[in-house]
Amino acid sequence: MLLRLPAELVARIALHLLDSQPFYPPRALNSLRLTCQSLRQLLDSKHFKGKAFGVCFDVGSVGRRNFVADTGMRADQFEVWSRTVRSISEKDVNEDEPGDHAPFTLLTTYPWDIGETFLQAYVMLLSNDGKNIAQLEHAGLYLLLRAYLKKYLYKGELLDKGWPVESLENSCALWLLWMMTTEERLSKESLEEKEELVSMILPWVMVPFRYSSAHAPPSHYTLPLDQHGQSRQRYNLPHTVTTAHGHYPIYGPAVLPAPTSQAIVNLPYTRGNYLDVSYFGTRCIFSAPPPSIAAKLLYFSRRRVGFQIPPHLPATRAEAIRRAQEAWEREQRENGRVIGENGVVWDGRMPIGPTKEDMVDLNAHQSTELPMRSSWYAGWNGLDALTAPPSRWWDNDYYRSRYCYNVFLDNARRGGDVYTPGMLDGLWQGRMLIPSEHILRSILTSPRLPADPNARVEGQPDYLAEVTSALPLIMRLGEYHWLDGSRRRKDRTRLTMQQPLEDRLKALHQEAAEPGGIARCAKKVNRIDEGMGNAWFPHGTDFAVDNDDIHVRSPPSDFVAPMPSQYQIRNVVPSLYEKCHATESNSHDPEHCAKCLKREVKMQTRRRALAAENEKAIAQRLGSDEVERIFESVGLGRTQDSILEMDVDGDEDGEDWKDVDSEDDEDGDEVIQEDDPLIAPPCHGVRDVLIHGSSDLPHALAWHPFVFRGRVRPWDGLVGILRVSKNGAFTDTFFYGYVVGGKNFVGNWRNVGAEMDAGVPAWEGAFSMSKRE
Repeated sequence: MLLRLPAELVARIALHLLDSQPFYPPRALNSLRLTCQSLRQLLDSKHFKGKAFGVCFDVGSVGRRNFVADTGMRADQFEVWSRTVRSISEKDVNEDEPGDHAPFTLLTTYPWDIGETFLQAYVMLLSNDGKNIAQLEHAGLYLLLRAYLKKYLYKGELLDKGWPVESLENSCALWLLWMMTTEERLSKESLEEKEELVSMILPWVMVPFRYSSAHAPPSHYTLPLDQHGQSRQRYNLPHTVTTAHGHYPIYGPAVLPAPTSQAIVNLPYTRGNYLDVSYFGTRCIFSAPPPSIAAKLLYFSRRRVGFQIPPHLPATRAEAIRRAQEAWEREQRENGRVIGENGVVWDGRMPIGPTKEDMVDLNAHQSTELPMRSSWYAGWNGLDALTAPPSRWWDNDYYRSRYCYNVFLDNARRGGDVYTPGMLDGLWQGRMLIPSEHILRSILTSPRLPADPNARVEGQPDYLAEVTSALPLIMRLGEYHWLDGSRRRKDRTRLTMQQPLEDRLKALHQEAAEPGGIARCAKKVNRIDEGMGNAWFPHGTDFAVDNDDIHVRSPPSDFVAPMPSQYQIRNVVPSLYEKCHATESNSHDPEHCAKCLKREVKMQTRRRALAAENEKAIAQRLGSDEVERIFESVGLGRTQDSILEMDVDGDEDGEDWKDVDSEDDEDGDEVIQEDDPLIAPPCHGVRDVLIHGSSDLPHALAWHPFVFRGRVRPWDGLVGILRVSKNGAFTDTFFYGYVVGGKNFVGNWRNVGAEMDAGVPAWEGAFSMSKRE
């Protein structure tokens, strides 16, 4: 009876069955597949699998980030992600017998590439709009991750001198565990389980000279590095020093491999932090971000207990002022002075310190927000049109994973931003860990993980004391942008649309390089330091705030003296950085923007190619003479050379273009390549991001007045902020890290000063902040 229906209707019925039970294994479809050969062929067809992909998995992010996936691409990815879910669900992890008692092994009768499986699961969560995480939850990924970390993170033969290995598998495991962390899971974790996880991840949190803290060392601002035309085996690497834990600064396994351990040489670990994996019918390289970032997020989410409120603190700021005034008056009387006479009047000065009110306010805000959760969205069209897809929060992380795995890789062709302009604007609050400097120094000189005084237990870390203290961290940050083709810049290059595109591009690049353009980063010192001690600005840089703008004066590029004089700085043409307003558009002018003009060149090139292909296709069908006669009849003969001009002046967004030679599916999906300019996101004109801010008055009175300045590294979106004490009571501190999932600013801090050497390990600790307002 079923076979009497049209194939399209049968496929629709099968899709409804799949929608009723979309998780692996799809029992309803398996039963239907076994019915007869005709149904098996229909369910195994690319057309059906392409439709089934939209039922079981999320597809929206790939079209926003890369290309429009046709039915064949979706069918291929349906196979890939179904295999990933199947591999995870077939691991025998007993929830009632966690840890070493669980019947769980890496290698079973079913071949399991653990690195690719975990990496594909990470890509699924980066692309999650509700369905992907539901599939992974149903497959039992969270239990598998806990079992994996317990059994294999500290397995004897998989360690390097007692330390866990920074492998692709371990990196993905930590990131997946963080991305699947929920309030419900945290509330169900016992104190023993929390402490067990903290002890396992502590090396990544506390030892910055052994594990990478960024995709490239923070001493670099200008990336990618230059290979000087040499082969992969003969990189002209920047200077590094050798410590007991390997090379420092840490450039990652793709550049400078760490000391090879037996765990890396043998299975199951993957050499390097990236793999070439299947992705919608193509092969793409994806990398796992530094595991230390995920470890810090896991750590701070398990250390969410508020600060204790000392009973001796004043209740409010008014009481603190009254106490300070009374103490001053008492001191004056003890010294024999009469208050109100001979100028003996309290000037309002008071010691900086928190009140109980400040402590309550501090504890009301968490330093680390958990990943955004999304529910299963019914229907084949995915999210409601009015709902912002949750995967947008992970767009920056996705592009970092795709393009920032090698410091020699030029990622200029990427289709999106590794940092979204405007993200840092606002009030951020969190915590910074102050590790024991004595313990850090002792670990630095010892290659082995410190031994536990008690007997070692297989599968458990040896010993690493959590000797740290936590301090509040509050920053009011403002974001300022240097814009390509800004309408507000008076000295911008005068261009006309009649000029060739190449000439306009050359003029705009010259404008950005000359004084008044982008503030140049400091010159390299010892081949690695680009001004990390001054937030990647040259020493002597002057910042002048003018209403909503900042005028930046940096020393001339040819300046060689240790410190520039104020006279030399005053003669420098300032760079104009405009304030970012979340609710207002900036002064970006596409007609004077180098990126927009480059895109226009690419669009013209593509349209010329499409026009030539279309003409060739028509010629093959009608004959070249007939085609020429048709074109001449409308004034578009070859001699007039106007066919290309017609294409260039066509649809500006390219949405109506169709390649007649492409094999369109029944939905009419157009296949657009990843580097296609027509799929690129709109240009915002931001070429350089400057961070500038200071402590709000209540926070300055409670925790000390600070000023902040910094930049965002264009290559990977690494944020660098220098915190300076207004009265010099604290050493300058450089904070560097990433905005993860659009919500948490997490990374490391290190003290800086005149004697700072970016090329050697320093006193360094972790921090995590989330946006408060």
